[in-house]
Amino acid sequence: MGARYSSYRNLDRFLEQTNDANIGLIVWPGGTLAETRDDRFGFEYEGLQSEAFNKPNLSEIMQTAIDQEAALSVILPTVRYVGDHETLVAELNGFLTELLSGDYGALPEKMIFEVGSEYYAHFSGDGTNSAAAEYGEIADIMIAQIAAALADPNINLVGADIDIAVQAGKTLIDDEAIRAELALENLQHADMIIHHRFAYRAEGVDRRIDELETILAAWEEDAGAEAPDLFVSAWNTITLPRNEVLNMFLDENPEMDAEDVDLEGRTTTTFEDYWQSILGEAAYGQEHAVYMLESFASYAEVGMDLSAVYGFDLIHSGRLSFKGADNQHYDFAGGEMMKMIYESVGGTHVLSTDQDYSREDPVTVYAFENDDKLVVFLAAGKDAPGEVDLQMEGLGETYLEVWGDQLTTEQLEDWHAVFGIPDNEEVDESNEAEGYKLGVREAADISQSDDGIMVTLDEDFGVVRLAFAKTEAGAEEIASWSEGNELDLEVPTVIPILPSIEILADTEEEHDFGDDLALVAEATSFGGGLLFLLLLLL
Repeated sequence: MGARYSSYRNLDRFLEQTNDANIGLIVWPGGTLAETRDDRFGFEYEGLQSEAFNKPNLSEIMQTAIDQEAALSVILPTVRYVGDHETLVAELNGFLTELLSGDYGALPEKMIFEVGSEYYAHFSGDGTNSAAAEYGEIADIMIAQIAAALADPNINLVGADIDIAVQAGKTLIDDEAIRAELALENLQHADMIIHHRFAYRAEGVDRRIDELETILAAWEEDAGAEAPDLFVSAWNTITLPRNEVLNMFLDENPEMDAEDVDLEGRTTTTFEDYWQSILGEAAYGQEHAVYMLESFASYAEVGMDLSAVYGFDLIHSGRLSFKGADNQHYDFAGGEMMKMIYESVGGTHVLSTDQDYSREDPVTVYAFENDDKLVVFLAAGKDAPGEVDLQMEGLGETYLEVWGDQLTTEQLEDWHAVFGIPDNEEVDESNEAEGYKLGVREAADISQSDDGIMVTLDEDFGVVRLAFAKTEAGAEEIASWSEGNELDLEVPTVIPILPSIEILADTEEEHDFGDDLALVAEATSFGGGLLFLLLLLL
């Protein structure tokens, strides 16, 4: 579980904002920079980074990863070599010779080469070949050169074992085009396939999962070997730079051009209204936390082996953290959610579900388990359910203690000033304010009922994490990161027929859930008494 450092800002900012996030992987230097900024990044520069920009080079990043006891993934440039394969081979081999002879210092224990980034954004095709095929042609050359260098003891003097990660197609058709360009031995040299995901809302996450599973199976079949690992190397909710939204606005308003819009001063009310409307379509604020939870769990279910979230120290919407004008570092709702996930689910199995997420559901359940602990996240929908009774088998027997943490948000009154946002008083800026809501973690109000655990979910899209200890080791671990109070569990006086979640309605209002029964999580063979979780209406 990792994070991307794009190197547009100083490294110490990134480290300060992730120092309590349990980061085990750093991805560097960012895909757009690697692919488009040949003035500052490339094989021709010592340590890949031009000295002119005063940002860390590969030597410094590798040492940082070692100091942080983290793996390192390095994004290699690809698109600049379209039609110039001879230069690609020469420059790549020059870089590999320097790295593998130790010129850049010690390598982290685990290191990955990502062969390019987001071909669909950077390659254009040549009229005969698609962008995907064009990328596949470059990837085939790079995989072959990297694999050969690693296998040659006369080049690989340090004995490095670097994983090679190749981009999967954004669609199955694109993926077929990429694989068609790869020689069989290079398909087999691919240790990982790369996938990125940025949806507007959590409902959008599931739409590409089925196709991704088909893609993974196709790689396994074509290689005639075990499928490569799945590396979700960039993910978050949609991140919307203002200049990109300006282009959308100008497309819809052809009578205007960029000079008509005060992008920095924010005095062009027509554009600012448009900007706010676009922000309102995405999962920001408290809903961002639920998005991160749904996305992480969904990819874990399909076998995600490694991931790196994008958004720490980010100025754009979708930010997880940022440094304010007051020199304070702030964690927003999505960032605090990531820290709660990263600290608690390491070494667990996700308990799978066939149910697609819907913000209309009052509660969605996510669960992760190993021999020592069970971690359950309860996420409210767009209408908070209030009191919830989590009924499950094994309380007081398999599950001995529980700690509860809740994640909500708060808004800084002076958020405009703190984050340097000009205030246009003619515009309702509440949608943008959502993205600057701070994540607030505190002890959850929980208790044991006759047949389960009582939890309060009284904020729309609020999240409660219940961490159940199964062993003494589990209890010690949970106590080290939970801010909740320990609750010793007793064997319930009423044993539920089925483990379930009941919503304790305060009114006679009914909710429409089809047949009033929605499966939200089903355990794998890993785990004890948590057989499955259901949403039931009273």
